[in-house]
Amino acid sequence: MTAIKKFLGAYGIWLILLLAFALRVAMTVQGYEMPLKWDELAYAKRARDILANVFAYRDVLRAPVYPFFLAVIFESVGQTRFAVGIIQSGISTVLVATIFALTRMLFARKSVALLAALFAALYFEFLTLARIVMSETLFMVLSVIGIALLFHAWKHKRAREFIPAGIALALAALTRELFSYFVVLVLPAWLVLATYKTPRQLGRNLVALAFGLALVFAPWVARNYAIEHRFILATTHSEIDLLRDNWRIELRAQGLGGRQDNLSMAKRVRKTLAQVPGSERSVFVLGRALQVMTRYPREWVSDKFSRLSLLWRPFALEARVVRLENIAQPWRGFLQQVVSYSAVVLLFLGTFGILIARNDAPKLLIALYILYSLGIFLMTHYLPRFRLPLLVVLLPYAAFAVVESIHWLRAPNWKIISQHRGRAFSVALVLGLFLLLTR
Repeated sequence: MTAIKKFLGAYGIWLILLLAFALRVAMTVQGYEMPLKWDELAYAKRARDILANVFAYRDVLRAPVYPFFLAVIFESVGQTRFAVGIIQSGISTVLVATIFALTRMLFARKSVALLAALFAALYFEFLTLARIVMSETLFMVLSVIGIALLFHAWKHKRAREFIPAGIALALAALTRELFSYFVVLVLPAWLVLATYKTPRQLGRNLVALAFGLALVFAPWVARNYAIEHRFILATTHSEIDLLRDNWRIELRAQGLGGRQDNLSMAKRVRKTLAQVPGSERSVFVLGRALQVMTRYPREWVSDKFSRLSLLWRPFALEARVVRLENIAQPWRGFLQQVVSYSAVVLLFLGTFGILIARNDAPKLLIALYILYSLGIFLMTHYLPRFRLPLLVVLLPYAAFAVVESIHWLRAPNWKIISQHRGRAFSVALVLGLFLLLTR
């Protein structure tokens, strides 16, 4: 047993990385003939537009990093799903390695880090997502790298390391626009809370972080201003989402047919926004959203919180990030069970891990990220695939929860519960909530 532990301690992460890459390549081979669908078509079109004439690319609807990433793949490797899938399989394997590094940074325990890496390597939706032409894989890698660099810089009090952290986080924000305001608003606030006791260090950290963010954001914001003549941090897609989802609530409350599908509502919103001067659109959208919230508060609350129940809804095998439409029985039933329960288990373990982990600045930032994401979902809308980036930051805490639970079962110490009654009550409450919501 000791020899096995030594072997796993020395080579375990390399075995996990090999397994992760092999599984992702296998899924890429399995789905290489799938046609492009839904958002995949939009990303591929933008990548081809960039290749046709990068200087004529004027799109402000979608974040730019993933279309440019696809354009590089299309030009250098090929425009097939297989080519994209192989590259993304490698990037997704980097995600596993980064989760390992982040977990060691958070808990300084190799066993916890190896388990977190194993979760990332085996989680089924991460496997299938690697072959899908969508931005989630690249976003998760960039965001976790940025968070790991940020925590390393904070832990070792090295202001200069906040520059690459800012660059990685800004690139993540320009891969997925929902992340952009977290980076420029919540992140500096967290840094103030984490280092306010050392004002000089805080000042250096903020300057370095702002410089790293500006290196990425400034050229994009300047380009957007030249096109739209107004400030656009990432994209205009958030405006459409905010107006569409709140407008739908208003129509439903008035009995005027607020059940239109997303496509028809999006067209209606774009037509309305086209009639508003560009400089006034942001204020117009915010005003209309606030108007709905104040006029129809009961309908708004009911709609938003009912949508958050999707957080526990299992993916179907035909979902956009799974795409196993033609899988044969008996594998179909087995894989559907895996997809149905794995997300809920990891969500619970991650929440449990956060509750029992020590309170520190990294834990605060991850909690703020989860709360920010839930707030954005309430303001606009939530889709099951949006939980994937949340699962990534919860993986270290899920692994910690498993290791700690095993430790407690081997040597139960009931004094822990009596000494930490607040946390024990929180754990029991969360367990009951999960059991209720997953019935």
